[in-house]
Amino acid sequence: MKFLSPFSRVLIIAFITITALDSYGQQKISFTALHTDGEGAVAWNTNNTAPEPEKTGHNVPLGGCAASTAYYYFATADYTHPGPGPDSYSSGGHCTSVVNGFINFAAALVTNGFTIDKLKIHTSYMDLGNDLNPTDWSIAGNVESRYYQGGTYTLMLDGEAMISSSPL
Repeated sequence: MKFLSPFSRVLIIAFITITALDSYGQQKISFTALHTDGEGAVAWNTNNTAPEPEKTGHNVPLGGCAASTAYYYFATADYTHPGPGPDSYSSGGHCTSVVNGFINFAAALVTNGFTIDKLKIHTSYMDLGNDLNPTDWSIAGNVESRYYQGGTYTLMLDGEAMISSSPL
């Protein structure tokens, strides 16, 4: 009889939990990013010295914005500052709580010797596509929403990829 490793058991329960969700539920896994832990996100525009194609986002049509130009690219900080090193980043953030709908997943973590802070999120770089309103960004009242595309989200557990999305 073949036994599953603790990581495999957690992965299977995570897959079952995530695939069982519906869009009307209140299921949630909360993440936070602490700079002191080497976590965070980055957004940027490029010039002709960057590895990505030269792009600058649209003008932000809201008064009082800190940036008048939207950032065209987005990723977790480990994309632009990978480790090891004093200025490196390990992920986009770590899990702080598991709320309704993920009870089996939380129990699987504990049963297999993991704590929720070992669950981390990464994104590859994404961009604003054609950067057109309302397809790639929109304004509702005084809130701008941007729809970055082309990247993947990966949930990591103790440094190993558990599940990854298709490019968005």
